[in-house]
Amino acid sequence: MTGKMESTGRAQQWQERIARHKTSGVSVAKFCQQEGVTTATFYWWRSQLGKQVEAVACERKTPAAFVELGTMPTTVADRGGMSIRLDLPGGMVLTISRI
Repeated sequence: MTGKMESTGRAQQWQERIARHKTSGVSVAKFCQQEGVTTATFYWWRSQLGKQVEAVACERKTPAAFVELGTMPTTVADRGGMSIRLDLPGGMVLTISRI
């Protein structure tokens, strides 16, 4: 097996191991003891695999589009209640209101 293929296989094993830990309900120390690996190695792989995920996510990002909201009232008499709602990824909603 070549070095790159071996490294890819090891990364896959660690991805699976880290996923198992997330659902295990035990501490990293306990999990590593059960798996027969050191906590330092666990944290190193988690860090390295996290960097790979971040790099892929950054490559896929597209610039945000500008959204024209129009003009806001400038005088006290013109100001009524207003609200701005932003629907964000992941189901998060940001609402800014003025009554």
